[in-house]
Amino acid sequence: MKIIRDRIHGLVFLAIILLAQPLALAAKEKSKAKGPNEHTKAGIALADQKQYDQAIEEFTKALAADSKDVVALVNRGYMYIAVQKAAEAEADFTKGLELASKEPSIYFGRAQAEITLKKFPEALADIDKTIELKPDYPEIYKFRGFANIGKEDWNAAIADFDKAIEKNPQDGRSYERRAYAKRKLNQPEEAIADYTKAIEINPNDFESIDKRGYTYSLMDKYQPAIDDYNRALAIKPDEPDTLKRLQFAQQRLAMMQPKPKPTPPPTPPPTPTPKPPSLLTPMNIGFGAAVLIILIIIAVAVAMARKKPADETET
Repeated sequence: MKIIRDRIHGLVFLAIILLAQPLALAAKEKSKAKGPNEHTKAGIALADQKQYDQAIEEFTKALAADSKDVVALVNRGYMYIAVQKAAEAEADFTKGLELASKEPSIYFGRAQAEITLKKFPEALADIDKTIELKPDYPEIYKFRGFANIGKEDWNAAIADFDKAIEKNPQDGRSYERRAYAKRKLNQPEEAIADYTKAIEINPNDFESIDKRGYTYSLMDKYQPAIDDYNRALAIKPDEPDTLKRLQFAQQRLAMMQPKPKPTPPPTPPPTPTPKPPSLLTPMNIGFGAAVLIILIIIAVAVAMARKKPADETET
C-alpha cells in the first residue's frame, strides 16, 4: 500500500483547503464561537508548511479547548494520514461525522484511512457516500480505483480510473494504476500504453518506469525491459528489487541470443587412389630387350641348324 499512502500525502493540503472554510462555518454555528481558535489556525499554517507532527499538536490543543471544533478534528485526521497513523485518522473522521454527517470531505478522509488499513469494502462505502453528496469531488474516482485494486476487482478499478482520467487527463498516477489493473487482466500491450503515458506526464516517475520494464519482461521483451530498469535505477540507484529484475532480464536476454556455430575442423586433402605399378620400368624394358635378343639368337640358331643338312645333301 506504499503507493496509495504516497498519493494520500499529496492530498493533505488540498483537503485542508477544502475543509477550512465550510467546516469553520459549521463549527461556528455549533459552538457559537467567533471562528476557529488560535490553535486551529496555527495547525492549518503548520500543515501548509508540511510540519505534520507540529500541526497535530496544535489541533490537539484546539480540541482540548473545544471538543466540537470540527475543523481541528478533521484536519488532525488528515495529518494522521500524512504521518501514516491511519487508525487514529479513522477515529477522528468517525467523530467528525458525528458532528457534520453531510460533509463529503470527512467521508473521503475516512475512506483514505480505510484504504491504508485495507478495509476496502468500508472505504468503498464511504467513497460512494462522498460521490452521493458531491459527485464532482476532486480525486474521488481515483481513490475508488485504489479501493477496487485492493479488492482485486480489476474491471471496476479500470472503470474508475477511466473516469478519473476523463476528469484530469494529466493525472499520471491514474494511468499508472490503470496499467497495473490491465496487467492483472493479462492485457500487457494496453498496460504498456498506460505506463508510457504516465511517463510522458512525469519522466521521473520511478514506479511507472520500473513497472513498464517488468511488463516488458513478462512479454519476453528483455531489451526494452533492461532499458527501463536502467532508467529507473538512475532515479533510485539502490532499489534492490529493480536490481534483481535487471539481472534476470540480462540473463534471459543472453540465453535468447543465437550461439555462434563452431568452426569445423579443416578437411584433410583426399588420399590419392594408388595407381598400379607401370610395367614400363627401365628394369622391365632392359629385361624385355634381353629376352628379345635371346629369342632372336635362338631363332637364328634354329634356322641355321635346319639349313646345314640341306646343304650337305646337295653336295
